[in-house]
Amino acid sequence: MNLSGHAVTSFLGYFIRDFKDDLSERLLVVYDDLDLPEGRLRFRSNGASGGHKGLQSVLNQVGHDRFSRLKIGVGRNLNSDVKDFVLEKVTGDSLEALSRAVDLSAEALLVWLREGVGSCMNRFNKSED
Repeated sequence: MNLSGHAVTSFLGYFIRDFKDDLSERLLVVYDDLDLPEGRLRFRSNGASGGHKGLQSVLNQVGHDRFSRLKIGVGRNLNSDVKDFVLEKVTGDSLEALSRAVDLSAEALLVWLREGVGSCMNRFNKSED
């Protein structure tokens, strides 16, 4: 996962001849975010990696930040090493929250395809409860 950029640029190279232009309506990278509460969705059209190594790999390989992202919150367990936390089995309330996030993400993907990232940001980037 930390080297995701290679797969992304290979895919882009096959389908998009010049991917150095704005890809915010053509590429959506979906990834987990420890700093978002479990199950929360957050769309962005550009920006830095925020320390996410997989996203940083995509940024490095694509060569710019002009592509859409969908962050899915997984929360943070302060009693666990990050590497262990993201690889452990999901159970209980966390499983329910992430299952709802998967369903909502499927809906959000259709909105992204039809209406673009701006509509997704307006519709799915809800503030904290």
